[in-house]
Amino acid sequence: MSNGNLVNQGSELSAGLNISSEGELQVSSTATSVLQEIQGAIFLAKQFPRNENVAWEKLQNACKRKSLAEKAEWTMKISGKPRRGPSVHLARVAAQNYGNIRYGGEILRDDIDRMSIRGWFWDIENNIKISADDTFSKLIYRTNPKTEKKEWRKPDERELRMEVNRRMAILIRNCILQGLPVDYIDDGIETSRATVRSNIKDPQLMKKQIISRFSELGVTVEMINKYLGRKEWTIDDLADLKSVILAIKDGAGSINDYFNFESKADSEPDKPNLSAANMKPGDPENHQTVSGKLNLNKKEAVDKSTGEIKPEREDKESAKSDPETEPEDDADKPASEEQVEKVRDLLTKKKFPKKGPAATLKTIITEWLDSHEKTAEEAAVYISNLESLPNEDF
Repeated sequence: MSNGNLVNQGSELSAGLNISSEGELQVSSTATSVLQEIQGAIFLAKQFPRNENVAWEKLQNACKRKSLAEKAEWTMKISGKPRRGPSVHLARVAAQNYGNIRYGGEILRDDIDRMSIRGWFWDIENNIKISADDTFSKLIYRTNPKTEKKEWRKPDERELRMEVNRRMAILIRNCILQGLPVDYIDDGIETSRATVRSNIKDPQLMKKQIISRFSELGVTVEMINKYLGRKEWTIDDLADLKSVILAIKDGAGSINDYFNFESKADSEPDKPNLSAANMKPGDPENHQTVSGKLNLNKKEAVDKSTGEIKPEREDKESAKSDPETEPEDDADKPASEEQVEKVRDLLTKKKFPKKGPAATLKTIITEWLDSHEKTAEEAAVYISNLESLPNEDF
């Protein structure tokens, strides 16, 4: 038997005892019904004990469902490294299939500034009960829209309810995991991972979808690579990142739990480095592109898999300078109308994400098109960069 309702046995039993005018204790109907429910649960647990082999098979079948498999684990960045563990979704399904189990949560105290809650797990058949408490202040850590800095503030009713539900889910999950066999949970996790991997038919397509979803959240490819600790993504990384997206969507975690964001106020001094004025020709070592310094003697290309702009490989023989074919110096030569129109046309045809290196490049080129001084060398650089960008979303 499995029950996820909030049951506070002690408080309900205490509430059921009323003192009459004669000073005698009278058991109310509420307390009687609670006692009968508990006695009935214990009787049924003894009459119909669980079959652990059947419970294991039920959990394995449940973990083969794609919707549950994708939510079976939580993912969090702890001490600079991604960590994973069984989620509350998997814990609840495991308890339900194990049988003769009750679990739930309750609010112990609700003051003006603080709240105390409890999560519990009860194995009726083995008469084992596990509980865990959490006391916290009624404050949430959010970004102040005026200062754009993180700070603690009082939540509204909806935010407080979400915070209580999140903390309660963690308590219940931990209690369930302590009460159930470790191998029972581990086998469920392995089956869930296998299910997620088997449903990834096109890794490149999923990678693009994940990058697009994170781009909507303001997360760049570089930030994802830093989170994973590498640039080459594996199938397990795709599954991991998908679980991160689901965790953020469900409210189980925030973007800052996985990726380190700098506030706008902190990054304000760096803004001049992205202006069109700093893109004027001069010393090639001082030119700035969205990925770093730009070498004007090399062609640039965008890596579709990472979104980074990298120099293309050139043949050693063709890289040698030829006096007869060496181009003339265009550093001070004004850009022709054809070059400007080509830059404008490429900027219109390409698709750019809302944030990231390519979005920064778009801003720089737009400012350049609005400026009065446009050189042929600048135009050539921008045309090369735009032609290297993919036509589809990346």
